[in-house]
Amino acid sequence: MSVYRSAFRRSVIRILYLFCITSFLVSCQFYGGNLPVAETSDIPEQQPQTPDYLKAEVTFEATLPAKLLKDENLYLEILDEVTGLALNAARVQMVSKDQLTFVVKLPVIVGSVLKYSFVRDK
Repeated sequence: MSVYRSAFRRSVIRILYLFCITSFLVSCQFYGGNLPVAETSDIPEQQPQTPDYLKAEVTFEATLPAKLLKDENLYLEILDEVTGLALNAARVQMVSKDQLTFVVKLPVIVGSVLKYSFVRDK
């Protein structure tokens, strides 16, 4: 009796397999190359728009304990806003107010959080 059951199972599996293959081929025939295609003139051009956020001018001031050497500069390094690491840091050179004090003014989006550090560089 088990021989008849296994033969029956194989025939059911074959019929299901043929049904799946046939339905796939029929669906490919209906959609093959007959899909409507929009022309490029129908699609409106969209320019990337950058939002105009409200900005405030922020003054960063650093007072050093000792003068910089002749070839050294002081930079404000703005760290990566997501990780807070110096992987994608942006550096802005600071201007000397006197021999120990350096200043830089930057426009910053209101409400944003900046992670920064001061860096000497030769």
